[in-house]
Amino acid sequence: MILYAFYLSPFFTPGHGDFWLAGALFVSYAVITDLLFYANKTAAAIVFFLDSLVCAGFFLEWKPFMVPLLFLPGITAGYSFRRFVMLGLGNMILQIGVFSFYFSPHFSLWNYVFQHSILAIILMNMTGIFLSYAVFHAFKENEQSRGLLDLIQVGQQMGSSLNYEKLSSLLMKVLTSMFDAHTYGFYVLEERESEKMAVLHGIDSMYHQLFFDFAPEMEHSVFSQVLKEKKIKNVADLKGTQDRLLPSVKTFRGALVCPICFEDEVLGLIFLISGSANAYTSSQESLLSLLSNQFAVTLKNILLYQKTAVMAITDSLTGLYTHGYFQDQLIKQLTEHKYQTKPLSVIILDVDHFKVVNDTFGHPQGDYILSQMAGLIRNNVRPQDLVCRYGGDEFVLIAPGLDRISSSVYAERVRKSVEDYVFVVGGKTARITISAGVSSFPESAQTAKDLIECSDKALYESKRRGRNRVVYV
Repeated sequence: MILYAFYLSPFFTPGHGDFWLAGALFVSYAVITDLLFYANKTAAAIVFFLDSLVCAGFFLEWKPFMVPLLFLPGITAGYSFRRFVMLGLGNMILQIGVFSFYFSPHFSLWNYVFQHSILAIILMNMTGIFLSYAVFHAFKENEQSRGLLDLIQVGQQMGSSLNYEKLSSLLMKVLTSMFDAHTYGFYVLEERESEKMAVLHGIDSMYHQLFFDFAPEMEHSVFSQVLKEKKIKNVADLKGTQDRLLPSVKTFRGALVCPICFEDEVLGLIFLISGSANAYTSSQESLLSLLSNQFAVTLKNILLYQKTAVMAITDSLTGLYTHGYFQDQLIKQLTEHKYQTKPLSVIILDVDHFKVVNDTFGHPQGDYILSQMAGLIRNNVRPQDLVCRYGGDEFVLIAPGLDRISSSVYAERVRKSVEDYVFVVGGKTARITISAGVSSFPESAQTAKDLIECSDKALYESKRRGRNRVVYV
């Protein structure tokens, strides 16, 4: 429609090959103004003024059906529907109202001021600009007020629920409603294999595949710098910077990165990235800091809850799962394997002559041996296997996908690794062995209770035959 309005203007003669000239002029104008808009805020204001001036000129000098040209400010204000509505449609409606007043009888006494149409265009256009920006900022303040209400709602809802997924969803919702950006996200610091990592837990961006987890001590990145300094950082322009984490995308310009801190502990960070340089003000920094503080309190509660939940199912001596957790998981996994018609095995392991070990080295050293044994077993099983402390000097494995024969071979490998290991106890070395009893679904039993009983019988038979061996039923 805008291109057609250019084509119908007095500058072009329909039917004389000027359509392509009109198209070239429009495309050139749009490209140049878009480049100016993304340069900085001053250039953006100039672009908006030029767009509105062109729109007003077309409307005053030519015909009303060229009104689509008034959408130009919204088109060149970026690819945001909100900007299009506020700066394009809003400015169009306001200018039409001003122009209608200009042509009304009430304004006839002042027509001597507007002897030249260019003066009328400029004055009317400036009025439209001021009114449009006033409406835009009013809507923006209203959005921020709604964002603060959403922030309060986050605290209220999370105060009664420790649902991590719900917290992430609410945070992303509040970020998108309060701030103007094309990329929103947050990281949470977690322990991964005895190493602390910043793990990406929320992302709303067309560039989401470019973001990944990272080590907090990584150098030359605004993310790691914020985690280290524990201070919010407003990056005026990412263009030309050598950031090891942020990808080199030309639309990555202004950025606002805020740490998530509970008291003096850093829990993660929140980040916003805009397509415009100098995108964020000091008031927006304060707003994001307020949001981050609220989020930190709730996040800390969730992390403490998760830690408590893990401790409730973890054996304090060996770090393995508890007997109760084993029982729950066996029932759950057995149900799934029945539905999928896949085998599942239960392997019970017992330390041979552990009473002699305790009598020889003492109970504290006996506990230390059990801790070493747990680590040794865990290092010799598959990632999908569940290793638990069954009780005392007994351990149990749930081995999904293994039938009776394959699980027996598997148990033999674990037994051999223990037999070959040299335990160091109180400055002395010791050779310790284990016995194993194996049962499988569906060959040995059909229920969780029967599987455990079959493994117990097999373990008893292993001990009866002289220990340090694997027996299956």
